[in-house]
Amino acid sequence: MTRFKLGNTENYVEVSIIYKVKEDLEKQEVFIITPDLLESYELPASKFISFLQQKLNFDDPHYSLCHELWSSNKGLFSKTSAKEGDKFELNKITQIISEKTGVIDLETK
Repeated sequence: MTRFKLGNTENYVEVSIIYKVKEDLEKQEVFIITPDLLESYELPASKFISFLQQKLNFDDPHYSLCHELWSSNKGLFSKTSAKEGDKFELNKITQIISEKTGVIDLETK
């Protein structure tokens, strides 16, 4: 697990995964996944990381849970404010960070 500083505060939270999404070259949204959130979805961190990398097979039994978590997770902060109801696409993920994998930089498509 990694300690993650919450915005411009002195508050920290333990997280399993951090991922960033880049929109229109100007907008970057940061999302976090806590151990409790992974546990509530009964998801191993490795499965969600594979999903974020678009490497998780659609037939994998964890795929639908990963998609549900991805769809319901709200961004923690962004460099520009996101509109309510904005949908972030998997192919716009630019970086994944976890204790197990370290930093994974992804090229946007």
